[in-house]
Amino acid sequence: MRQPLNLIDQPKIDPKKINKILLIRLRRIGDVIMTTPAVSVLRKNFPETYIKLPRDPESKPIHSVENHVNLVKTLGIKTGAIPPLYIPPSKERETKKVKQIISQKKLLDFKIISIHVGAGNQFRSWNITNYVKLCDLFSKDPEIKIVLLGAKDDKDSIDTILNRTKSRPISLAGELNLREVRDIISHSALFIGPDSGPMHIAASTRTPIVAFFGPTLPENFGPWRATHKIIQKNLDCRPCKQRVCVHKDFRCLQQITPEQVYETSLEYLSKSFSTDI
Repeated sequence: MRQPLNLIDQPKIDPKKINKILLIRLRRIGDVIMTTPAVSVLRKNFPETYIKLPRDPESKPIHSVENHVNLVKTLGIKTGAIPPLYIPPSKERETKKVKQIISQKKLLDFKIISIHVGAGNQFRSWNITNYVKLCDLFSKDPEIKIVLLGAKDDKDSIDTILNRTKSRPISLAGELNLREVRDIISHSALFIGPDSGPMHIAASTRTPIVAFFGPTLPENFGPWRATHKIIQKNLDCRPCKQRVCVHKDFRCLQQITPEQVYETSLEYLSKSFSTDI
């Protein structure tokens, strides 16, 4: 059986002989987005090449972005400053679609708050009741409009929020591709959500982020080099592998209150941010 590689006993690779590089990342959207700085480093060092080693244990947490870039270093590349997250530019029809949504929904004269509902599993999905209360708290300000983001699978949850909240959020669940999600967030005064793909998409924009973390740690998966605030509970069971909740109630996330998220958000909403695409 082939022995696992490590950072000391690395294969000797001649960069001049590399003609093609295959990158495989079998994970969720956010994990894929956090690999883009590593891909940018590869492209810079192999501009004509057609377009990874186990994780090195650390005494302290290492961010996923840095971890991916460390894999690139095994090719003998000097990475320098790590690039930002990257999502390809929107196509003309996508840009037009987002602008039409903003116009048709009459959002131009409001502060848009993009809120992501759902995170792929019950360990990282905030309770629907919390989203309802959060929307109602924001409804106190007539200058704010809430846009709810999510996949098609989140539509039932978002419909429940729409039916229970006193405010009038706008749902775009299942209506946008990833670039269009990025563009809506870029037009927003604030993004709010759990550790999820859209949170990392938001980190590729200049829009500030309020993120709530449950079983995962922001030291590993926080918004990469983005303006952000993290809300989390310091519990002994964190982090976990998201297989079984030892307390049966997902308290690491569910104990975060709408009031906490609201008060933290106000710190950003009182400031002026440029949200142009």
